[in-house]
Order: sequence, then structure tokens, then C-alpha cells
Amino acid sequence: MSVLLNGPVSLPVTAGRILLAGDETSVLAIRTIVQMLPESARGQIFIEVSRAADIQMVETPELVTVTWLARESRSGNPGTSESCQPGQALDRAVRAWVS
Repeated sequence: MSVLLNGPVSLPVTAGRILLAGDETSVLAIRTIVQMLPESARGQIFIEVSRAADIQMVETPELVTVTWLARESRSGNPGTSESCQPGQALDRAVRAWVS
């Protein structure tokens, strides 16, 4: 399921596994969506932030996991010494989860 927040949002009650992904600018939107999830929801949330100090508590249903991806502790392209660019860690995490 994919949801773009640009106004009021309603989620299907019958949603199976969910995947939410965003960066530090999306935390409020992600919290809003999580509040609408039933306690039986299952899935994954990935949130990319620039540094570990930006990690916040996000309360979720028991079977929804939140993974914070701090760019400061990740490399850019694997096998290089490049810094992780915005969106890069999130892209890799989402691709791995859906494959």
C-alpha cells in the first residue's frame, strides 16, 4: 500500500502488510498514518535521518517495526568511501524489503 499525504487520508481496514518510508521531514506524516493503523497491522517503517541523534520514538502496533537509517553511520555506494547521500539508505532498505 502506498499513501501520499496531501490532505485527509483514509486507510483500507483490510490492509495486509504495510510499508511506510520517509525521511526526517516525513516523521509527522508517518506518525499520523500509524495512529490510523489497527492493532492487528503488520509491517515495516523505514525512516532515514542525517544522524543518530535525530532518532525519535514512534509508537506502533506490536507487529509493525520501525527502522531508523542514520546516514552518518552508512556508506554511500557499497565498497566505496563515499558518504551516504540523502535518500540513498532509504532506497536500499525499501528495495531489500520488497524483494
